[in-house]
Amino acid sequence: MTRYIKWLIALSFLLCAVLLAADNFLVTYADGKVERRLGSSWKPVNIGDILPDTSEVRIGANGLLEMRLKNDTVTVYQSGTYTLKNFIRPARERKSVRLFASVESKVKAMAGARDLRTKPSAAGVKGERQQSEDPGLAWSVGGDDPVPEGRKLIAAGKYREAVVHFEAALKTDRDAVLSPDFYYYLAFACDRSGQTARALKYADKIPLDPADPGFPDYALLKGSLFVKGFAYDKALDVFNAYLSAFPRGDEAQDMLLLSAYCYRNTGNVARERESLKQAIAIDPGSEAGKEAAAQLKGNF
Repeated sequence: MTRYIKWLIALSFLLCAVLLAADNFLVTYADGKVERRLGSSWKPVNIGDILPDTSEVRIGANGLLEMRLKNDTVTVYQSGTYTLKNFIRPARERKSVRLFASVESKVKAMAGARDLRTKPSAAGVKGERQQSEDPGLAWSVGGDDPVPEGRKLIAAGKYREAVVHFEAALKTDRDAVLSPDFYYYLAFACDRSGQTARALKYADKIPLDPADPGFPDYALLKGSLFVKGFAYDKALDVFNAYLSAFPRGDEAQDMLLLSAYCYRNTGNVARERESLKQAIAIDPGSEAGKEAAAQLKGNF
């Protein structure tokens, strides 16, 4: 037994040495079609796999991959074929980009201050079942509404407990029709507890309707999460939907700054500069306006 324990300890040290010796990625989440190239073939990626930064991975439609890289987390929610080392710079860069800290702070404030829906079909209505075009994205009905208790846990900073609470509600009635608020707070709690992949999974279930009073909150959370997941096209769809409905809305400058970031990382310099100019035009004296001006000058 003693020899076995010593062997396990030695193996643990060896594993740590391998992870620290180079930019190796430890897979912590994989959902959908996620594969790595091995020679001339492709093999499934599994949780616990250690992938060198030279690895080539292929992610299918709606595939989701999350990895640890030393002190960084890399989450990819965009179909395509990638070499992992290309994620290192942007993953580390985001820590020093003022925009992301500002948006995360705003999302947190919005989630804590916003009111629940006041529509008659809101979450928690008992007895009546109102069906939307997509049942998976409709309103929650029947039983007790899990959102208020989940919000209490979030307000107390108990994000992991909130995730457990919301996911327990999903397991209790898998056929339940859940509200956008439910997925909004579940995605928010996942993100705040460091579970970006799961946050993306749930955020993608939030429907966006400009006529919905929760639309600005949903759009900012959903779009910013897409940016975290390198899903720039999906993020731009969200930001454009908001900007088309509210070109000078309260969140417009943040949406334009995030749009500029997406365009920069997809090589569309013209659209990047256009987004920054639009952000400045809304209010050049605001923090977001000053940030846009600094980025336009290349100071970011």
